[in-house]
Amino acid sequence: MNRRLTWITIVGLSFTLHKLSDWFLLRISNVEGVTDFGDLKAVLKSAVCAEGDLGTLVAKSELATKCGYIYGEWFLRTLSMTPLTESHGFLVAWFLIGLLAVVLGMYCSVLYRHSRLLAYFALICVNSPPVILLIERANLDILIYLLIAISAWGMSRSNLIMTLLPLSTASMTKFYSLPLLFLVALKQRSALSRWTTSLIAVLVSLKVGLELIGSEAQVPRPTFVAFGLPVFGLYLDYFGIQTHPRVHDALGLILLSCSGAVIWQTQRKSWLRVPKCSLVAPCESYESVMNCLCASTFLICYVLGSNYDYRLILLLIPALSFIKETRDHNFTSVMFISTTILAMWGSINLVIQPIGDIAILFWASVLAFSIFSEVGAVAANFRSAQPRNRRT
Repeated sequence: MNRRLTWITIVGLSFTLHKLSDWFLLRISNVEGVTDFGDLKAVLKSAVCAEGDLGTLVAKSELATKCGYIYGEWFLRTLSMTPLTESHGFLVAWFLIGLLAVVLGMYCSVLYRHSRLLAYFALICVNSPPVILLIERANLDILIYLLIAISAWGMSRSNLIMTLLPLSTASMTKFYSLPLLFLVALKQRSALSRWTTSLIAVLVSLKVGLELIGSEAQVPRPTFVAFGLPVFGLYLDYFGIQTHPRVHDALGLILLSCSGAVIWQTQRKSWLRVPKCSLVAPCESYESVMNCLCASTFLICYVLGSNYDYRLILLLIPALSFIKETRDHNFTSVMFISTTILAMWGSINLVIQPIGDIAILFWASVLAFSIFSEVGAVAANFRSAQPRNRRT
């Protein structure tokens, strides 16, 4: 208990020091428009706008144009019923940041039991530019991350309500977490729980789909302070080769496939050891569930493409978990540690940012291989377990 409290305090104090330094780390990075909790204040302002004049709600199709909000209508309507306004942004932001410090501090304390050096390395990653950018913006991705953590806690204790309620809320707030509901359905042991979870996932999907169809907003394309499939296509534009956004996506998909093939070859030759991410089999420990959910969400975000660097917080726990599991394999351990540093700190300088993007591509390939190889193994076992008709 004392160790947990110590690490929570250390992480919380480190976040506070970044604020007291006027976000010095971000100012020396290639980050423009440093503000104090600007994203959260903008959401609270949009919530007040959504309530409309004299209690008349703004139409769903006008939320983006009038109120500047492009995500879930449900979340904005719910937020508009609270007394929170833009003036409460500072308090709400520090409340969310405090909860984030609790989650990350507790994970550092878990790592400390296995390796002190790994715990200190985790602290360095926790204070990297993407995480500090997330805090400085007080973006709603903090809330999504906390909801995923609560859901992982519920899943590790076989509590279906505490698993589905946070994930449903997260999915209707930002749609990239929606596939996690179907993932949870796969991991249920009983048929009743599996069908119940699948039904909820379908209903939430319909709700999110109707909101996206009825909205006039467009999800913004990424910039250089971003990661995902389109990023490497942006380098073509940078060098004067103007291409269509679909070409960016196609190029990213080709690079991800090629990188995955390289990972597969190194795994076959035992040069690289990739731990399995238990996507289908039920998970017992909180750490393994959180690892699985974060890895899946990171991969979803990578494929969708429109992700600013602060969503790299989703890579933290999978990367650190893989480093912990491969400490006895020197080459793998060195590769995982070096690429984690480059992925989390590559955005601090424009010169090394392309190397950081390659490191993020490496991790996307590793996590994709880990997830799909486990799914393939489960499918093979299921097929071999089926009775075969024999000719007489």
